[in-house]
Amino acid sequence: MAGTGCDELTDWLITLGFEVETLSDAALGSAVFDSHQSAFDLILVDELGQYRGSLLELSSRLVTAQLLSCLKPGGDFVVIRDAAFGSNGSPTRIASHDAACWTRHLACFPGQLETAEFPAPWFSRNTWLWLLGHGSAPAELAVSLRTPAERLSIAEWQEHARRGLLTGAASCCSAAMPVQHQHRAA
Repeated sequence: MAGTGCDELTDWLITLGFEVETLSDAALGSAVFDSHQSAFDLILVDELGQYRGSLLELSSRLVTAQLLSCLKPGGDFVVIRDAAFGSNGSPTRIASHDAACWTRHLACFPGQLETAEFPAPWFSRNTWLWLLGHGSAPAELAVSLRTPAERLSIAEWQEHARRGLLTGAASCCSAAMPVQHQHRAA
């Protein structure tokens, strides 16, 4: 899992018996990260700092290329998004890229791209705040890219990132701005 918002999901997957490794923003580009080339069946991304700006920037796509190069052939890259909450507890969509942003971001990479939006779980904080009259019904978003069955090198993934349509566009959405990020205790 890559990102800072993965604690609860990581714990849940471990209780289900999965082997889970988390990668922070700082781990990307490190020698430790590079040693994991093509080791993962699945990479889940949630609140990775490199994705706070425009997803159409080359730097964002190169981060994705690096992560994709660590998947086994036929592996899945999955982005998880939900409504963020402001300091007053009201739902906001600050810096939460929508499905269109992620679709444009991932479209330059080979593989099968899918998006799905579904209601937040009944026992989530987002749902309970909605039930108490704070905002609209929360929705969760998952965008996934299943990589091709043949192995691609990191150089090949990076080349796809460089050739991406709209790379360098000013912004993918209004959410591409600095965010106020809450850090969870580890």
